[in-house]
Amino acid sequence: MVLVGDAKWEIETTFRFARPRLPLRLIGRDAFSAASRRAYSLPEGSSAYFLEFRMAPGDERVDFGVRYRSGDLDDYVRLGWMQEDWHRQWALAGCEGVGTVMAAWRRPGSALRAFVPHLWLEMDEARLDGRTFPGFLFCVDTGMLQRRDRARKRALGYVELLGIAQEAARAITGSPLPAVTATALRKCAEALPPGGRIHHISAMPSRIPAAWKVNVSLPNGCLPAYLDRIGWPGSKPRLDDVCGGYEEFVRSVKIDVGISEGVSASLGYELTPFNSSPFGMIAAGLRLAREGVADTAKGKAFSTWTGQYRGKEGVTGMPIKLDRVSGLKISLGEAGPVSKGYLGFYPVFSLK
Repeated sequence: MVLVGDAKWEIETTFRFARPRLPLRLIGRDAFSAASRRAYSLPEGSSAYFLEFRMAPGDERVDFGVRYRSGDLDDYVRLGWMQEDWHRQWALAGCEGVGTVMAAWRRPGSALRAFVPHLWLEMDEARLDGRTFPGFLFCVDTGMLQRRDRARKRALGYVELLGIAQEAARAITGSPLPAVTATALRKCAEALPPGGRIHHISAMPSRIPAAWKVNVSLPNGCLPAYLDRIGWPGSKPRLDDVCGGYEEFVRSVKIDVGISEGVSASLGYELTPFNSSPFGMIAAGLRLAREGVADTAKGKAFSTWTGQYRGKEGVTGMPIKLDRVSGLKISLGEAGPVSKGYLGFYPVFSLK
């Protein structure tokens, strides 16, 4: 649900606009219906949505994600459309741990409040003891999303990042952040080259033990030296074999690195609208298909999706533009490379 002035834009309306404009080859009707039901059960205040799908042949799994912005929640509380009973609202939505995280995020004086403008939740239906634990992505740097922020704000240092991770760990798991995770976070923060940023700290509590990652952007050409400085234990030849050559499609390198039990060999290489051109995204999708990392039909469907719509909202007649965000991710796993795609959508009220 999106707040425009003092009016609400319903989740259902956004999904109704999006459904006929999503490629069925990537997001099937059943998967979209399941994501829609999940979205409708969530508390108010969300502002954007994404669907994560697998690019491999025959893998039809789809995860659903939603974004909340700190200022939006303030406005919903102010207008009486949301109460600060975070625990009850999220318990009713069937999501464990979110109420505690939301309460910590809104607490004055907390590191989460001070340094996390956006919070993404990934509803992958991962279950622990029969309960749903979403993944949490704490956005600590919006410079990749809004370039003006990069000029206005300095990157957060290790002390600030550690404060965020510590508060997140207590809110999600009820336990302190493991020392080995804190040490790995420090390595990733202090090894950044000029122009490098940590954009997200993410936690996946449904995994045992809980998984932690950092999402990093680096200037082109800096990835090998950065991995050396953080002590990445993965195979450089394998990384070059799978991801080598993609730098021609990107303006900067975007990766995620596992830090749960120290810096791990797991690594994701991402192409998004914020670090690559539309042509680069199309070329990368087709290349994944040629190399057998992605299904050919899915690669073609991804590369041809426009994802944009202009019209008028049915009740108010307000002009609406439905924007798309798409992305690709190549993950290095023990069983071989895995490719995923992202289709995001959000409404913008605009006469343009």
